Amino acid sequence: PMCSALGLAGKKIDAIHMQSSAFSGGVPIFPKPIFIIDEDEGKELARAMEQTNAIVINGHGMGMLGKSIDEVCVRSLYLERTAKMQAIAHSLGFESPNAEFRAYMEKTKEKHREHLNKVRGPGHYIAEWKYYKEKIRKGEYWNRGWV
Repeated sequence: PMCSALGLAGKKIDAIHMQSSAFSGGVPIFPKPIFIIDEDEGKELARAMEQTNAIVINGHGMGMLGKSIDEVCVRSLYLERTAKMQAIAHSLGFESPNAEFRAYMEKTKEKHREHLNKVRGPGHYIAEWKYYKEKIRKGEYWNRGWV
């Protein structure tokens, strides 16, 4: 819901914390409220995503690319979580990451990835995926602090 709200407001979701580093530079906003029910709409959205792994579709939600279902699911959770954080920050006067913040984020992104690869292996999102799968298996709520 927050991805959709920011898209409708014309605010691109950007990398504002380490789990959002994949969205550095801002997630594009697809202006048409499509449902992707025919080949033409699918091709149009695919063209819009040629240079990105995520997109906000106005009036619909988000589109996400990844190498596996678990990667797409976890990245989608990260995108929505980032949108919520960014919306709160916007309400407090935050506009967008400045050049210094972006430079530092880029500098530390690779260091962060190397650390996760050592600690969790190349599919670092897998630990979080397992966490959510176990919560669902037990029938527990898994809002990660967001009500």
